[in-house]
Amino acid sequence: MKRNSYPVFSLIMLAFVLLDSSRLYAQFRTGLQISALIPTGELEAQTEVGYGGVFNASYYPFTTDFEFTFSASFFRAGLKENLPDYDLDVDFIPVVVGVRYNFGDVNVIPFAGIEGGVYFSKYDLLIKSRLLGNSSTTTKDQGFGYAPYIGLRMNLSEALDFEVTAKYNTVITPYVGRGYVNILSGITSRL
Repeated sequence: MKRNSYPVFSLIMLAFVLLDSSRLYAQFRTGLQISALIPTGELEAQTEVGYGGVFNASYYPFTTDFEFTFSASFFRAGLKENLPDYDLDVDFIPVVVGVRYNFGDVNVIPFAGIEGGVYFSKYDLLIKSRLLGNSSTTTKDQGFGYAPYIGLRMNLSEALDFEVTAKYNTVITPYVGRGYVNILSGITSRL
């Protein structure tokens, strides 16, 4: 087995142990949310408000108050100023795990949590020139990031919930500081 595969193998084994040890209570919740992306810090000067979507999954093995979370997202923002002959798209793809604490379990439930993981980003720049034609360049990067968040969940039925969440994402990078706020809303379903 390759040395780099040990962390992945360890996480898979931990997941199986948690699944097996919590058969008495364990429940899952999955959902989809749409999101607005509001750039902050140095990113705010360059990009406009963006949009995106999130797939999330929660696992609460012991009680409904404490959850382990996973989410994978895709967000896109563009260049803030409309510069002639330039087009810039910025894509963010965070893949994160975290923990959440629910401050109740009936009707409207406030919650708070934190997530961390890998934040992939891609910058697509298109330069349009009448003399030389169009040229484009793509820059890809990845870094560790984290996101504290708060939100409200409302029980719609035994199986469905409506959630609204506000997250502040920070990506650790040696380049331009990347931070943004997500305002998310969507439906989650208990399995």
